[in-house]
Amino acid sequence: MSETNAPVNEAVAALLELQEIDRARDRLHERKEHLPQRAELADVEARMAELTGVIARVQRDADDLMREEKKVEEEVRLIEEKIKSEEDKMYSGKVINPKEVSAIQAEVEMLKNRKAPLEERGLEELEARDSLMEERARLDEELRSLEDEASGIRAKITEAEGEIDRELGAEDGKRADVIPKVPDDTLELYEELRTSKRGVGVGALSNGMCTACREALSAVELDRIKRRAREGEWLFRCEHCRRLLVFQ
Repeated sequence: MSETNAPVNEAVAALLELQEIDRARDRLHERKEHLPQRAELADVEARMAELTGVIARVQRDADDLMREEKKVEEEVRLIEEKIKSEEDKMYSGKVINPKEVSAIQAEVEMLKNRKAPLEERGLEELEARDSLMEERARLDEELRSLEDEASGIRAKITEAEGEIDRELGAEDGKRADVIPKVPDDTLELYEELRTSKRGVGVGALSNGMCTACREALSAVELDRIKRRAREGEWLFRCEHCRRLLVFQ
């Protein structure tokens, strides 16, 4: 099925070694992609996002209260100006008519009655806003703590990735040494099969079974392979999984 200038045994060993190297590389890539710290980081980042949303809502509520405070303060200021104006008029000596004086006094009393609940409302809004800002400060501290936790996890991920990358580098070096020992046409077919067969492109015939799919070959197929192997052929296809199958 495949011709090679390298001795048959060397080509068989190289192809099987290549499969082991590639499987090791696949496992390392899988490990890198699914580091447990990634799940930890995702959880912390989700909590950070949720907390950021809560902080934004608390701040909006505090801002709304501040706007209400300013409106109340403005109302109180206008009332106080009106009271002062009326009192100045009353005590200026320009108003001597008892009815007018009485009317001014009634107006001042009415204004003071309007001002009192406004001042009470403003005080309540101020206290509520202070409470919200205290909550905001507590939430900010919690967020900073989560950010520190996330930074620590990212550092662990970087360290773990570095270790895996070093292992990948070692496997890549082994692969580079093995590749030249595999015939080009075999290598091309192996790569195609690896892509379509979940990373496994070749198996060995062992005790009548394909080590790639763990299926036993039929007696007829075993006889055919053995006969062709005596004629010098070393590379076949599994009748079940259609991966490459080497005869040692």
